[in-house]
Amino acid sequence: MIVLACLPPFRLSPGFFLQIIAGLFLGACGLRFLQTSIAGKGKIWDTLLHKVAIDPAAQCLDVGCGNGLVMFKLAAYVPHGQILGIDIWRAKDQSHNSQANLETAIATKNLSHLLQVQTADMRQMPFEANSFDLITASLAIHNIKSQAQRRKALQEITRVLKDTGELLIVDMAYKDKEYLGILKDLGFNHFTTYSAGHDGWWGGPWAPSFVLTAAR
Repeated sequence: MIVLACLPPFRLSPGFFLQIIAGLFLGACGLRFLQTSIAGKGKIWDTLLHKVAIDPAAQCLDVGCGNGLVMFKLAAYVPHGQILGIDIWRAKDQSHNSQANLETAIATKNLSHLLQVQTADMRQMPFEANSFDLITASLAIHNIKSQAQRRKALQEITRVLKDTGELLIVDMAYKDKEYLGILKDLGFNHFTTYSAGHDGWWGGPWAPSFVLTAAR
């Protein structure tokens, strides 16, 4: 008490409180971003895959597979099928992901008979037309910066998807209307699209994720 009495009087400025509030806000945004990255996107795919009727013997393709999140989840739905993941493994789009790391994870989970990985660009895929029953894309297509090139990717996805197949997309950056327009041009006419909710917030509701399913 004596020490406090000896201290000179001071006032906390409004700017100080604003800095505290801003710091807390940014911290909360960072935590929300991490939650979406670590757990939220997985929950989104759990919900989506549970809603979709998937043939246990389906031939599946995951474009922009990254660390294999969607591939591993799909494995439970297609025990008699095949799941192929492709990526170009760009360092700027990855978080310590690589083909070698994913192949090691697949082997560790004893899923090498079901899951395969290949280096390929979704805009120019080395597959025959009508090859896959199901194609998934998780937070991948928006990484292509040009709209013309995103269209090219969706054209390639359409080419390798069977006429009876289904496309499942989870993405961000408000690209849902763009993708819908392109897919309609490409002959798709059965769609569902909805917000992924707070599990897909990249920091807050101003940076949401969306879910889009499409079939012909």
